[in-house]
Amino acid sequence: MKCTDEDLFLLDRSGKKNSLSRRQKATINNRQLLKKISDMPEDIGSFKELRSFPIKQRQPKAILSKKKKFLQPYDIWADGDEKGISFEKEYFLKATKKLLPKRPKTLQQIPSLLPPVEVSSVGTSYNPPASDYQKYISSIVADEIQLCNEENKIQKALRIAPNECFVIKEDRMAEERAGLFDGDESNDEENDSGDKEITVNKSKTKTMKAKRKEKVEKRKRFSIEREKAVKIQENAIFSVKRFNKEIMQQLSEIEERAKLREEKKILKSLYGTKKLGRGKFAEPYQSFLLPEELPSSLCQLQPQDNIIAMRFKSMQKRNMLPVFVEKLKSNKKRRKLKFKHVEKRSHKEVTINSKVM
Repeated sequence: MKCTDEDLFLLDRSGKKNSLSRRQKATINNRQLLKKISDMPEDIGSFKELRSFPIKQRQPKAILSKKKKFLQPYDIWADGDEKGISFEKEYFLKATKKLLPKRPKTLQQIPSLLPPVEVSSVGTSYNPPASDYQKYISSIVADEIQLCNEENKIQKALRIAPNECFVIKEDRMAEERAGLFDGDESNDEENDSGDKEITVNKSKTKTMKAKRKEKVEKRKRFSIEREKAVKIQENAIFSVKRFNKEIMQQLSEIEERAKLREEKKILKSLYGTKKLGRGKFAEPYQSFLLPEELPSSLCQLQPQDNIIAMRFKSMQKRNMLPVFVEKLKSNKKRRKLKFKHVEKRSHKEVTINSKVM
């Protein structure tokens, strides 16, 4: 059976489609993107506005709501002019030095709560009661006795013991020469001591039976001690509540002590004197007059203390001035270095008659 060509073959009459290369496709895509950008409107916001999430804009300080205005703190007793001072007026007041500068926070800190002027005791008055005057004088006497005791203590430490004496140069020489010229006597004593027999107490050796017995006793003691320790540990389980109570009590005591320490520290910083300088603060000497020394009238009475010195001491006590100490002058003399003239050998060889080679 014979087949025709039409049955065996198919004719494609449509033709091939125009296939684009990669470069051509990329150019078409770029053109489409550029067309989209050109079609967009011109009024575009900033980059921040184009973000996906919104950003809260900060309101300027001048534009505030009525509620926020009333919430802001202000001084009730302040003058009306102080609130609305313009920039130009403020600059003018600063330039003319009519407006005072802002005070720093350090000026508000109080260095000490001690009174600036201490009221003297009743015993220092012109005609005090006998009891008050006695108290005032007894306090001064106690301070004087303490000073005398300290001085006596220093003198006693520097004093030589009754059996001792100062070392003289001759005594020192005799001590250095000791044992140089008495060699013969020492040799004779050594020979005499060598003839005598030396007896040494020898320790007795233990037998095997005694050693075994000692080992058994040691093991028994060790086992008894171990059993006791185990029993104590077992019984400790039943006394857990007691231990917990004791621990809580100790912790509470520690906290109370810490609070007391902090309070004492604060009180010391407010009512005590700090070490601001090299020296240590000492209370000023209290002046007094005996009944025989008092004048007949107040006109003849003269002040015993210096007012400036008292003010200075008060400021040192209130942590406002440091305690100054005079530096001791050293007796060491500074060595002045002299110029040393050195003439080298090569320079000495050069004379008037020498020639350059």
